[in-house]
Amino acid sequence: YGVPGMSLAVAKDGRLLLARGYGWADRDAQEPVQPDTRFRIASVSKPVTAFAILSLVDDGKIALDAPILTQFDQRAAARAKEPNDPRWNQITPRHLLQHTGGFDRGASFDPMFRSRSIAEAEGVAPPANGDAIVRYMLDRALDFEPGSRYAYSNFGYLLLGQLIESVSGQDYETFVRDDVLAPMNIRDMALGRTLLEHRAPKESRYYASGPRASVFESTTPRVPRPYGAWYFVPMPAPAASFA
Repeated sequence: YGVPGMSLAVAKDGRLLLARGYGWADRDAQEPVQPDTRFRIASVSKPVTAFAILSLVDDGKIALDAPILTQFDQRAAARAKEPNDPRWNQITPRHLLQHTGGFDRGASFDPMFRSRSIAEAEGVAPPANGDAIVRYMLDRALDFEPGSRYAYSNFGYLLLGQLIESVSGQDYETFVRDDVLAPMNIRDMALGRTLLEHRAPKESRYYASGPRASVFESTTPRVPRPYGAWYFVPMPAPAASFA
């Protein structure tokens, strides 16, 4: 795949045996990968989100099998309007954790990658944030009965991330950093950003062939696929954190 660099860590019985970087973190600047180079972990964020949800279940703040729409506070977008499809009221956090919530991107689409068109439909400046995406999806029918089958869903994990914020009173990044990762002595987590100029210190640079349309404005020149072809801000819980 022409990957310019990677890092590798090996642990056994609670001890770190190997931590090394290989290749380039920034090929153009000839910056080598270090053991602590930051990488986007994409959907590996989902297990982190699941852990956060289950910790709030243990604390009695989330009911795993109660309808998720009843568990948001009044400020949440998911409480802003009645869903068009009454089956929305059957969706529980367990369904979303297990990708059985009723959303099937193969049968319809993945709203996490339609941020510009959703912004236009919702009458907000592009790209659409998480609240706008939720409002848009509340107007759509589900793809199947919640709990009846499996279909991988990024949007389901957006809802879980927003539930974490609603019941904890903290933003997703703060709650995960302080309540999930810090007790495990993981102290270098941050959220990824959309544009190359917002790349965090020690974060690897990404390379992909072929420019794509920008999520920001239709008049924006075509952009490199890793930097502007999708919008990271609404996606911390499904796909956008890095460590």
